Amino acid sequence: MKNYFNFRVRGLQLFAVCIGYLLCIVAGGYSGMTISMHYTQAAAMAAVDPVTSSAVAREALVELVVFQILYLLAACLLAFFYMRICIEGIEYRGEAVRTDYSFGRYLGLVALGTLLTFVTLGIYYPWFIARMTRFFSDNATYRDRPFHFKGAGWTLFCLMTFVLMIPYGILAFVLYFSSGVAAATGSAFFGILVPVCGVGILLLLALYYYLELKWFIDFAYGEYRIRLKSPVLVALLFFFIQFTLSILTLGLYLPVALAMIYRFLVDNTVLLSGDGDEAGRFGYQGRFGYDCLYVFGQSMLVLLTAGIYLAWATARIGRRLASRTYLECPDTGGAVGSGTEGAEAIAPVVAPELG
Repeated sequence: MKNYFNFRVRGLQLFAVCIGYLLCIVAGGYSGMTISMHYTQAAAMAAVDPVTSSAVAREALVELVVFQILYLLAACLLAFFYMRICIEGIEYRGEAVRTDYSFGRYLGLVALGTLLTFVTLGIYYPWFIARMTRFFSDNATYRDRPFHFKGAGWTLFCLMTFVLMIPYGILAFVLYFSSGVAAATGSAFFGILVPVCGVGILLLLALYYYLELKWFIDFAYGEYRIRLKSPVLVALLFFFIQFTLSILTLGLYLPVALAMIYRFLVDNTVLLSGDGDEAGRFGYQGRFGYDCLYVFGQSMLVLLTAGIYLAWATARIGRRLASRTYLECPDTGGAVGSGTEGAEAIAPVVAPELG
């Protein structure tokens, strides 16, 4: 039978965190303009006073590095409270997920990860993301059983390097070179190559986004495993369409795209038993067209209120989508975990009425 989830978070709980994120964005915009002005000043002084110009450029570089560090730290600190509120708001069969997050340990994790990321020029970043994800998952429990994140930093590093960065660098170079040659010579071949490279970049981003999500959705719960399973070509085409429509509509389709992606992920996430057999399947049931309109409307309210409504939009969208998300397991009395306690965790109950 199908057992539905719930998301018990109120907008007021997220208000302070969302305002913090908005302030970070405003500070980022102001800092970006200031740094840009310094670089412009340095360029203008280069011919007249090279020494002063170099000093101004160095000052702008230091400001950029300091801001990036402070921004990353602020975003990570806000993420702690945001994730804790949202994870504790997830409810299944009338019982919420519980967390035991140590803020001190989290601060140490963020400080060390930020330092190593900058010292290694970004190489450590995948391991930083893996450790952050593991912190949030491994300290969360449902019915006293913890979750365990199984993704490895090395895997994410390979994805970022060989699936995203290197192919993207090649395609971007070909795109830049082709556009220059086409503009200078009027070559039809290079003129055709420009949109081909653009499509190639979108396909590359679609592939990377899916593989990264597949890496993220990999958790153990007792002897069970929660995994994202979908044919790569199907996922590639799906994400490519969502990205393309979002670009062609200048971002207007983006809220709908996010709702579509959520349903795609839910419909392709499975619960695997210890021997690899499918023990359950997640799914989405509801009037999805109305749900897309609802997500779009909430997103427009966020824009109209300059972001102030973001906390309430997050809570309401989360509650609507979660109430239509279910986990379907065979009616056998056995399920997540081991023994009778595990069976009790996802034993069937009557599904809620959907509006």
